Amino acid sequence: MQEQNEMENTLRDVCAQRDRAFRALEQLVDRFWSAHHNHAFASEDKPNRKDENGKIDRYRCSAGKSYLDIFHGCDSFCKEGICREIDCPMGFHHFRFYKAVKEAQNVLNEDFAEKKPFDLNRIPRYSHTKKYSVSPQWFARMEYMFLLSFKLGEECDEARSRALGNALSSLVSIGLSTLGYQIPFDTFTDVPKNEDDPRIVALKDLLAPFNEKYGERLQQMENAKIEEHDRMLDSDGEFALAYLVYNIMVFLGEYAFGHDYPGADLGVYGDAVQMMKHDCLVVMRIKRSQFDIIKNVNDAALDADGFKVEDL
Repeated sequence: MQEQNEMENTLRDVCAQRDRAFRALEQLVDRFWSAHHNHAFASEDKPNRKDENGKIDRYRCSAGKSYLDIFHGCDSFCKEGICREIDCPMGFHHFRFYKAVKEAQNVLNEDFAEKKPFDLNRIPRYSHTKKYSVSPQWFARMEYMFLLSFKLGEECDEARSRALGNALSSLVSIGLSTLGYQIPFDTFTDVPKNEDDPRIVALKDLLAPFNEKYGERLQQMENAKIEEHDRMLDSDGEFALAYLVYNIMVFLGEYAFGHDYPGADLGVYGDAVQMMKHDCLVVMRIKRSQFDIIKNVNDAALDADGFKVEDL
């Protein structure tokens, strides 16, 4: 037991150290791009040269890029077989600076080595013929694992997109059922296209009292400082569940799995997902250290804890 405790303490320290390193790296990359977009590294192009016809032309690399092209975004930068590096208009030191940031970003995009894959089928498929009762902690854990299981903007085929949508829609429907709002069809992904369909009418009628009951407090959450925000989630389990469910419904209404979004849009969605993860950890009362997340989140043995279902 003592040896196991020592190993856990070592792993905790390693995770904490890596968390600090990643935060510092994220801050460095973020500040680099902030400086870049504010022209901190702007420079004149290399001296112009004459082409074979005697025409003065801006210096370009073998991929056809000038310094100005690169500064505003080079789609050939460091691409194997396209970018030669040695003839980059930025010059040696400037090129190495940008390349180092690119490599740092690649590290930040890596999954943590200890991250276990999450099977979407662990989220039960919602059925409108059953009544669900789940704890806020169960819901938050499933949501958190889902949010870790995909990357915003990832390229995925139709089957993968459908699986992601079905899993998250089922989770929302289970949460609503727990709160007393039984969705009249199996998942949001099976929503009829005709708005006059009785099931759509029933769904609108169903969600109206949800908005009436929780709407004012949901609005308060948007304007609350982070300490008050977390306190409101931690002090009322029913509202915490309603808040998590509401944010997923908003996300499902705006984000399409498998869609190719521009970087600016992904940044907005990324901020929203990070906040959703934060809320899940608050509801689970788990510290934000990677060690605590590893130890307490993705454990299939906990899937039945806080989950009940019965036939209607």
